[in-house]
Amino acid sequence: MAVRGHSAAAGAVALSLFLAGCAGGTGAPAATAQAPAASAPAADAPEPSGAKAPDRTAAAHRELAQKTRLQVVDDLRHVAEGMGDEALRFVQRGDARMDACMLDAGMLTPEAGGRAELLALVGELRRRGWRSDGEVAPGEEGVQATAEAGDWTVIVGLGPVPEQTRARAGANRGVLAISGWTETCGTP
Repeated sequence: MAVRGHSAAAGAVALSLFLAGCAGGTGAPAATAQAPAASAPAADAPEPSGAKAPDRTAAAHRELAQKTRLQVVDDLRHVAEGMGDEALRFVQRGDARMDACMLDAGMLTPEAGGRAELLALVGELRRRGWRSDGEVAPGEEGVQATAEAGDWTVIVGLGPVPEQTRARAGANRGVLAISGWTETCGTP
């Protein structure tokens, strides 16, 4: 499920947009609340009653898991809750078509999260109906994983605050960056 060609670029865009436009807060350290405890990757969301078993097509699965942009934003806010002292911030592009089809969000965290924290976030997305293969891709900027729900794909990344923007991060040492997109533009 990993989207290799898009993941590094999308993660970098989300992180740079977040730090450039959203990190202008007080610089105070984020709250020390921890992400939910990491556990083994959860199974995909349970099938709705009456749904066909494994022979169901990918299109049918996509239709059952369809989410609006507002539902995606709600899911991501829920997953990020308690990771820092501020809520997850979403970049506003000023273009309704782009805002309907894409999103970038981020927040500062007291510590740079790693694999265990990322798997906990992915587990929370799964409980909200998202699918993920649980593959964690390490990179120079931290770790990231991909999840899908309906036509939406999101890349969730955790890592250290980049050196060039550390002064704006205050005592915070980590960042949660999320980038998402859909192939079809629906009603936001």
